[in-house]
Amino acid sequence: MAYQGNYNHGYKNKGGNNWNHNGNRNGGNNKFNQNKPQAPQEPFVNPYSFIQLSKNEPSRKAVEKGEYTGKISCKLEVKSPVFIPNTSFDYKESEHKHNVFYSYSDLSNEKSLTDEIRKPQNPVIPGSEIRGMIRNVYEQLTNSCFSEVDEFNLPYKRTNEPKELCIMCWDEAEKVWKLYYNVKRNKDYYRGVVNGSKFDKDWNTQNIGGLYNNICTNFNYGLINRVDYTPATNEVRKNENGGWYLHIPTLMKTKDKANKQIIYTIPSRDSDNIIVDEKTLDRFEKVLGVNENVKGGYSDDVINQNKDAKKIYGNYIKHFRNKEPLIVYVDKASKEKGFNDCVIYLSPACMGKEFFENKIPDILKENAEHDKCTDINNACPACRLFGMIGEKSAVKGRLRFSDSYEANGVKYSEKEITLPILATPRISATEFYLRAPAKLGKETDEKRGETFSGTWNYDYYTTYKKVNINGKKQTLFIRNNYIPELAGRKVYWNRTFKITNEEKGKMNNTITPIEKGDFSFDVYFDKLTKDELENLLFCLELNDNNSEKPSVHKIGHGKPLGMGQVKLTVENVECIEYKLVGSTVTRERKEYQSDLEKRTELAKTEEGKCILRYSTDIADKSKISYPIGYKWKDGAWVKSPPFQWFSGNRGSVSAPKIKDVLPDLKKNDQTLKSN
Repeated sequence: MAYQGNYNHGYKNKGGNNWNHNGNRNGGNNKFNQNKPQAPQEPFVNPYSFIQLSKNEPSRKAVEKGEYTGKISCKLEVKSPVFIPNTSFDYKESEHKHNVFYSYSDLSNEKSLTDEIRKPQNPVIPGSEIRGMIRNVYEQLTNSCFSEVDEFNLPYKRTNEPKELCIMCWDEAEKVWKLYYNVKRNKDYYRGVVNGSKFDKDWNTQNIGGLYNNICTNFNYGLINRVDYTPATNEVRKNENGGWYLHIPTLMKTKDKANKQIIYTIPSRDSDNIIVDEKTLDRFEKVLGVNENVKGGYSDDVINQNKDAKKIYGNYIKHFRNKEPLIVYVDKASKEKGFNDCVIYLSPACMGKEFFENKIPDILKENAEHDKCTDINNACPACRLFGMIGEKSAVKGRLRFSDSYEANGVKYSEKEITLPILATPRISATEFYLRAPAKLGKETDEKRGETFSGTWNYDYYTTYKKVNINGKKQTLFIRNNYIPELAGRKVYWNRTFKITNEEKGKMNNTITPIEKGDFSFDVYFDKLTKDELENLLFCLELNDNNSEKPSVHKIGHGKPLGMGQVKLTVENVECIEYKLVGSTVTRERKEYQSDLEKRTELAKTEEGKCILRYSTDIADKSKISYPIGYKWKDGAWVKSPPFQWFSGNRGSVSAPKIKDVLPDLKKNDQTLKSN
């Protein structure tokens, strides 16, 4: 069974070469590292950063209606290519999608892609898009809750700490999975190099000899559950002689040559075992990808794009669903505790993924109660203004955003643009999405992450030390429970959009964005307090009165690529006053004069400073890029996908340590170095 990420088990081949965490060989007689120059140290600025969460809880209370009702007239100016898709049109070229800009036209019956469809004469930016953009900024400014959390993007991470091999078997009598954890090689399981073409020979000493795709067909007589797999090269890792290491649950006892059948014996019922509880089993299913809604499993099309490997993952899942014996791995920490009062992490790989017990809403609640509001009488500032759905009732929003459909000077891109693959947030990058654990009394809050020696995730942090056991140097992992802290609210820097030559595939799309143009829209407000109205005006214009730097919002597709930058300008604020004259109610329109002093005060708050920081150009704008990694190929260093940087940033298996974290958003220097 092949597994992405299961690539260091301390194996040695006959040449004495060890395999490191990048799937490369080192040591022994290997000449791989000789005369290799140092990898380039190229500075880059990550496309996104985080506004740190306040240590104060959101100010929650019931809605207090004010005296201001009226309309804000706004202009939206396109500053970088903007694209909002028309979801009624789904045009595919083979498996590649072409999207067209949003308009009021129903294109569901259109079968071809024409210039009129690609470039609608009356493009529209929906009010819902503008509303979401402004609410996001309002939540930042007013220390409100996180109103939107992706429930299917669950916290997970590949572990640096090797797990221990176990066998998981279904007990039909008790209707439970049991984990046999004191298993021994050549008694309860077998590990060796297998020959797929010569069945009758002693396959303990033979090589597979070029057999990969036929492993499961030639050896489907038993339960072959795992083949060591190297994601760095997208291939199954071979030993020196071209063979694969296999783990097979239970030792081969007899070989039926007539039927070409291998007979196995599972661990006896009195062997040391525990019943796998529902929560542990649920997390294991998420690791496998049994739940198709959950992102990050081994069957995920985005995570695992190797078709041959995915096919073998599918066979493992089939064994699991058929309740057949499985090779699984368990974390040492829970085993050392006797599986009592602890979270158990099961994986199909020795160094595979862990889906965590803590979920994002749980962590938000621990982080000064920043989880989503549910009580209408105890709502944060943003929920009181924009509305919310509670457990039994709802708060009606007091804002309405019109569509932005009156456009002037609209200019589309002359040619279609094929975008790179835009994936969901990789919250497994804990060096970015989580704050480093604090060493109380040993470092300032700003220095966290710069002095911490170890790794951290959503459930625990791990430190390590080198020890000498029976004359052999080993790494001792020390696992510590803690309360994780989210890095904060994700925001994007103002990046210059560059057109790249991307290949068309099923995971990216081709668009025709708007490059220039002015749009108009209105914001209708009802019974706002003065503070709410002033906060809203600040969030719309994003600048203080003396600022010379243009502050922009970001809307629509491609924000991390530099798309969607728009400048909003408030052109007029009109309030409606109702007066009772005798027995008659009169309605008067009156221009509202914004409180400029209040606007300046908002810009000087910590929240205001952070908002203006990311919404204006930064000094290192030209260096904005996803993490840059390098790999040695054909005698030279060549750029590799971002995962190579993260792999190197987490140290080695024997010395796991997160080296670099995102700089604090308020720092002038936002650069990191390639590796």
